Amino acid sequence: MSEYVNVSRSKRRRNGTSPQGGTNLSLQDVQINNQDISRTLAEQTSLMTKLLADIGEIKSQNNQIKASNAQIRETNEEIIQSMSFMNKQFEDMKKKK
Repeated sequence: MSEYVNVSRSKRRRNGTSPQGGTNLSLQDVQINNQDISRTLAEQTSLMTKLLADIGEIKSQNNQIKASNAQIRETNEEIIQSMSFMNKQFEDMKKKK
């Protein structure tokens, strides 16, 4: 072996509250954990479904607002053109007097 390789490893010591052996889960514990995970998954799925529905509704409202704003812009342009025409007519009438 090379002199640069450290063969002896020192592991950290176990503290007093650490269990001495591995965990020993019974079948009942595993089933309870599985039920908890299934319940959490169902709750998360329900929340995601609600969020997706809300997002879809917001997108629909956004599209409606965009369409409404386009109509308002068009109306405003028509009003501006009408006002410009009337202003020009008024100025022409003032000049004729």
